[in-house]
Amino acid sequence: MKKLLLSLLALVTFNVANAQLPDGVIAPDFTLTDINGNPHNLYNYLAAGKRVYIDVSATWCGPCWNFHNTHALDDLWAQHGPTGAPGVNAGTTNDCIVIFIEGDVSTTNAELNGIGAGTQGNWVAGVQHPIIDIQNGSTFNADYNIGYFPTIYMICPDKIITEVGQLSAAALYSAGSTCPAAAANASVDVVAAVPYPDPAYMCGTAIAPTFKFVNYSTSPLTAATINVKYNGTTVNSYPWTGNVAGNAVGTATIPSFAHNNGTGYNGYSYEIVAAGDVNAANNSKNLNWKVFSAGNAKTTDYSDDFTAANLAANWTMVNQDAQDFIFLFAGGGQLPMVTGPFGTNSQALLVNLLDHAGGAAKPLTAIVSNVNFTAKPYLTFDFDCAHANKSATTNDKCEVVVSTDCGANWTSAWSLEGAALNDDQALYPATNAATVFVPNAASDWSHYSVSLDSYKSNSNLLVGIRGTAKVAGQGNAMFIDNVKISSLTPAGLTDNQFNEIVSVYPNPSSDRLFVKGLASNATVQVIDMLGNIMSNNAYNNINGDVEVNISSLAKGSYIIKISQEGKFAAKSFIKAD
Repeated sequence: MKKLLLSLLALVTFNVANAQLPDGVIAPDFTLTDINGNPHNLYNYLAAGKRVYIDVSATWCGPCWNFHNTHALDDLWAQHGPTGAPGVNAGTTNDCIVIFIEGDVSTTNAELNGIGAGTQGNWVAGVQHPIIDIQNGSTFNADYNIGYFPTIYMICPDKIITEVGQLSAAALYSAGSTCPAAAANASVDVVAAVPYPDPAYMCGTAIAPTFKFVNYSTSPLTAATINVKYNGTTVNSYPWTGNVAGNAVGTATIPSFAHNNGTGYNGYSYEIVAAGDVNAANNSKNLNWKVFSAGNAKTTDYSDDFTAANLAANWTMVNQDAQDFIFLFAGGGQLPMVTGPFGTNSQALLVNLLDHAGGAAKPLTAIVSNVNFTAKPYLTFDFDCAHANKSATTNDKCEVVVSTDCGANWTSAWSLEGAALNDDQALYPATNAATVFVPNAASDWSHYSVSLDSYKSNSNLLVGIRGTAKVAGQGNAMFIDNVKISSLTPAGLTDNQFNEIVSVYPNPSSDRLFVKGLASNATVQVIDMLGNIMSNNAYNNINGDVEVNISSLAKGSYIIKISQEGKFAAKSFIKAD
């Protein structure tokens, strides 16, 4: 399944990804041994003033093979690799290291050499730069958050990483012009870095962020001033003291301080100032996290159909399982364009459960926003969802979750799982990219309306959508579209709209039916074709689907009538033997 997932990600076109190390973070150190038995330590290369290029690929990956055959990395090594190394030209600039890393732990040495079905060809022939085959037990993929192949990183001597992508040798080398010039060994040069994992968000009027930096000199750093800024204005200055050795990474946590970022969500940066610093250009970094507070919580209806290049400012993604990825999906490569809920080509949010670790230990919270609907009579969360099961026993789960304590604890406000979540009743075993579920008709989608009235008393309520594969390796793709948070209730809908929202499954059924699309309180009646009421039940505080027992009914056709807040829906069904 790992191979399928990563090949899927290599084929699609996406705008926002929650995978890979963000540009500007400190690259984790590693020591890896190549296929010839030679060790390679990242920080030793960086300490020697080299910039390091890493190509993380897989032998079975077509885009990886295509890039391999451009010989860009071979040429980079030949022209700029270390003096005297095999395949390096005599006139080398001697400032680069190039490493190929086969990132699929299941790949064999034979596949690297072009033997077997799991390879595009011979990856070793003619290659002079080091080749490393990652093995089981290695933490490299997790440390570097590898989410798709190929991933090509450049790491500057100051330990800062950038994903440079599939460029020519000349362009790869040119990208290194962004690397800051190394300070003299005895000089002070402190480099700010984005902490990773970078917190997705913080809450409240007081925050206590953590920052990282590199002491890019030989002498210990014992004191500095850390300035936290919002839109360029200093909001806190912290006198840091400690002892960070030369060429080492330091961490500083700022004591909690009050902030006032008005209605904004992000815009934070920090700088570290040390006496005698010879390079002030690398002292500052913009931060990826945002602050949710009552002051910027949404108080009026809003929606997002995910057609923009990026998520709306008030949304953030939370990926608690480094093996899974969430991104805006626009189709591309060998996969078709998404057909949206209205039958037209659409961009949607993909919650990729294909390779989820399984269970709720590391749930995948796709999007989070903060709301303050305390002044409104209702709080309703609407969205469209498309999903298909991988197998008859698959039990993927979709939840609407809320938190009143900044995500420390999440409460499930609504959930649907297993067969009930399977909008396209066909199964998609997902044995290759062609069988991965992608909605191709409006009928593949279901609309859900979830009442959050029980939680709206909180002035900084976090709301999100969570996906979970109940069994590792058995999940499938789940798409989200047309998210809306509003004060709208069924009372604000037309009967036709309400009838479209509500659905009944399975149909036919022999013993029980499920009604989905309800929120709050509802009444459900079962009526025979002569108009006789066979059952009449009231349901309060609905959380999930409503179950209706029809086991005692005679075989035949019936009507199920649903009423909620003055609106009515009617669905026909067949009682089977």
